[in-house]
Amino acid sequence: MRVVLRPLPVLYACQGCAEFGQLAREVGALLDRGGAVEMVWLGAGPELKPKPRFPIYALDGCAKACALRWLEGHGIAAQRSYVLADRSPGSAQRAAQQIAAELGRPG
Repeated sequence: MRVVLRPLPVLYACQGCAEFGQLAREVGALLDRGGAVEMVWLGAGPELKPKPRFPIYALDGCAKACALRWLEGHGIAAQRSYVLADRSPGSAQRAAQQIAAELGRPG
Protein backbone atom coordinates (compact mmCIF):
# COMPACT_ATOMS: atom_id res chain seq x y z
CA MET A 1 0.00 0.00 0.00
CA ARG A 2 1.40 3.35 -1.02
CA VAL A 3 0.62 6.38 1.13
CA VAL A 4 1.00 9.87 -0.26
CA LEU A 5 1.24 12.66 2.28
CA ARG A 6 0.42 16.21 1.31
CA PRO A 7 1.33 19.02 3.65
CA LEU A 8 -1.65 20.98 4.83
CA PRO A 9 -1.92 24.55 3.61
CA VAL A 10 -1.72 27.14 6.37
CA LEU A 11 -4.78 29.40 6.55
CA TYR A 12 -4.34 32.68 8.42
CA ALA A 13 -7.73 33.92 9.62
CA CYS A 14 -8.13 37.57 10.58
CA GLN A 15 -8.61 38.65 14.15
CA GLY A 16 -11.01 41.28 12.90
CA CYS A 17 -13.66 43.13 14.75
CA ALA A 18 -16.07 41.16 16.90
CA GLU A 19 -18.68 40.85 14.15
CA PHE A 20 -16.54 39.86 11.17
CA GLY A 21 -13.47 38.32 12.78
CA GLN A 22 -15.60 35.74 14.56
CA LEU A 23 -16.96 34.52 11.22
CA ALA A 24 -13.44 34.14 9.79
CA ARG A 25 -12.36 32.28 12.92
CA GLU A 26 -15.38 29.96 12.70
CA VAL A 27 -14.82 29.18 8.99
CA GLY A 28 -11.11 28.58 9.63
CA ALA A 29 -11.89 26.26 12.54
CA LEU A 30 -14.33 24.26 10.39
CA LEU A 31 -11.67 23.88 7.70
CA ASP A 32 -9.06 22.90 10.29
CA ARG A 33 -11.30 20.30 11.95
CA GLY A 34 -12.25 18.92 8.53
CA GLY A 35 -8.59 18.37 7.65
CA ALA A 36 -8.52 20.85 4.76
CA VAL A 37 -6.03 23.31 6.30
CA GLU A 38 -4.03 24.15 9.38
CA MET A 39 -5.71 27.29 10.69
CA VAL A 40 -3.83 30.05 12.49
CA TRP A 41 -5.93 32.76 14.09
CA LEU A 42 -4.24 36.15 14.11
CA GLY A 43 -5.68 36.88 17.55
CA ALA A 44 -3.62 34.02 19.04
CA GLY A 45 -0.92 36.25 20.46
CA PRO A 46 1.40 39.21 19.89
CA GLU A 47 4.47 37.03 19.16
CA LEU A 48 2.78 35.25 16.27
CA LYS A 49 5.06 34.91 13.25
CA PRO A 50 3.91 33.53 9.92
CA LYS A 51 5.25 30.15 8.90
CA PRO A 52 7.11 30.52 5.61
CA ARG A 53 5.52 27.32 4.39
CA PHE A 54 3.76 26.76 1.11
CA PRO A 55 0.90 27.08 0.40
CA ILE A 56 -0.37 29.95 2.51
CA TYR A 57 -3.91 31.33 2.39
CA ALA A 58 -5.53 34.39 3.95
CA LEU A 59 -9.11 34.45 5.25
CA ASP A 60 -10.71 37.78 6.04
CA GLY A 61 -14.10 38.60 7.51
CA CYS A 62 -14.44 41.86 5.55
CA ALA A 63 -12.97 43.79 2.63
CA LYS A 64 -10.31 45.47 4.80
CA ALA A 65 -8.24 42.29 4.21
CA CYS A 66 -6.37 42.46 7.53
CA ALA A 67 -5.03 38.88 7.32
CA LEU A 68 -3.77 39.44 3.79
CA ARG A 69 -2.13 42.74 4.77
CA TRP A 70 -0.63 41.15 7.91
CA LEU A 71 1.02 38.44 5.80
CA GLU A 72 2.30 41.02 3.30
CA GLY A 73 3.70 43.04 6.20
CA HIS A 74 5.78 39.98 7.12
CA GLY A 75 7.02 39.59 3.55
CA ILE A 76 4.81 36.61 2.72
CA ALA A 77 2.50 36.52 -0.29
CA ALA A 78 -0.66 34.46 0.14
CA GLN A 79 -1.28 31.97 -2.63
CA ARG A 80 -5.02 32.58 -2.22
CA SER A 81 -7.09 35.07 -0.32
CA TYR A 82 -10.73 34.74 0.72
CA VAL A 83 -13.09 37.45 1.94
CA LEU A 84 -16.32 36.37 3.61
CA ALA A 85 -19.27 38.39 2.38
CA ASP A 86 -22.24 36.16 3.31
CA ARG A 87 -23.37 36.62 6.90
CA SER A 88 -26.69 34.78 6.70
CA PRO A 89 -27.45 31.79 8.96
CA GLY A 90 -25.32 28.80 7.99
CA SER A 91 -22.86 30.95 6.04
CA ALA A 92 -19.81 29.65 7.93
CA GLN A 93 -20.56 26.05 6.96
CA ARG A 94 -21.26 27.00 3.35
CA ALA A 95 -18.07 29.06 3.11
CA ALA A 96 -15.97 26.26 4.61
CA GLN A 97 -17.43 23.73 2.16
CA GLN A 98 -16.83 26.05 -0.80
CA ILE A 99 -13.23 26.82 0.19
CA ALA A 100 -12.47 23.12 0.83
CA ALA A 101 -13.91 22.25 -2.59
CA GLU A 102 -11.80 24.95 -4.29
CA LEU A 103 -8.71 23.56 -2.57
CA GLY A 104 -9.61 20.02 -3.59
CA ARG A 105 -9.51 18.89 0.03
CA PRO A 106 -11.98 17.33 2.46
CA GLY A 107 -13.76 19.83 4.57
